Amino acid sequence: MWSESWYADFVDAAQGFGGWVRIGLIPNQRTAWMHALLCGPDSPTIAVVDFDVPFPADPWHVRTATIDFTHAATDPLQTYRVALQARGQSYTDPGLCCVENPVAPWRWRRT
Repeated sequence: MWSESWYADFVDAAQGFGGWVRIGLIPNQRTAWMHALLCGPDSPTIAVVDFDVPFPADPWHVRTATIDFTHAATDPLQTYRVALQARGQSYTDPGLCCVENPVAPWRWRRT
């Protein structure tokens, strides 16, 4: 499988949360994968996972019925901006988001 991906890890210490986002474009299948994890010390982990995103015309803005995601290097090598509005799943035990996610691609990550 051919995949072109962007990853971003981030933290906002003042607000007490951090996270990770990934958009993976799969050009030869005209689809994309979208992942986002948000977490904090006193809050559950929120996972946004979609393995069937229509191939975006603009890889800097991904929009579906449940996801609105933008990302940009606003100040190259200094500042990267990520904006996400989405429906996600809440996990009090973050380890469960890997085993309880009903989406089949989990099997590919174990091999």
